[in-house]
Amino acid sequence: METNVTINLKNLENNAKAICEKYNDYKYKIAVVKSNAYGHGYKVVNSFIKGGINYIAVSYLYEALEVRKYNKDIPILCMQPIDVKKRDIAIRNDITITVHTLDYLKELIKDLDRKIKVHIKIDSGMNRLGFKDVKSFNEAYKLIEKNKFIYLEGLYTHFATTGIFDKNWDNQVERFVDITVDIDLEKIDIVHLYSSTSLLDHKKLSFANAFRVGIAIYGYNVSPHYSNKGLKNKLRNLRNYLLRARYNISAVNYDVDIDL
Repeated sequence: METNVTINLKNLENNAKAICEKYNDYKYKIAVVKSNAYGHGYKVVNSFIKGGINYIAVSYLYEALEVRKYNKDIPILCMQPIDVKKRDIAIRNDITITVHTLDYLKELIKDLDRKIKVHIKIDSGMNRLGFKDVKSFNEAYKLIEKNKFIYLEGLYTHFATTGIFDKNWDNQVERFVDITVDIDLEKIDIVHLYSSTSLLDHKKLSFANAFRVGIAIYGYNVSPHYSNKGLKNKLRNLRNYLLRARYNISAVNYDVDIDL
């Protein structure tokens, strides 16, 4: 049996517009279009751009090249480290590369004679990719500073938790700050930590000037619903209040009013 999917591009554009207007205190607004834009097709990038998105993120280099077929100018971040043998392909297509370890960086800049943009990934707790300590991060930062062909455009992390009544989220924010403590984050053009969930559910961090949205831009409001009706909800709300007070957990935004 043949299956067809109909995508409403105007709705996606309106989602982007709603997000960009509501969170207009972020300079960079990044839409995640990995995995064929979550099955919607890479063509949707132009709808997102019309809605105010000014940066695109993908997982793999081949995905970035697919996006380039639809838009030649939008900046694109490849969030998975690319094969260093394909470095020149990324350079030719203006693809920003993720640097996740010191060894990878050393390989990437070997014999480098053309300018390349990178974002450094910090492992704040996902334990998947990224710099895990301040020493290796500082070494990488100094290597980049000394090389005229490499431009550190951004720093980022990916939270392992939504942070809803969860001290781990606060701990991960602290870890990001601790690993980058020796540099001035305001001198980095793009600092992005937020996914859809953390963008809607938490207040803006002072040093973050960019967000990454995935599921929200495709139409799903991920903010938690608040209800004080019934004994079960009242007990749950009391528990959450006590947890926040006891462990100094960040406040959560309920029922975010956004037209997705």
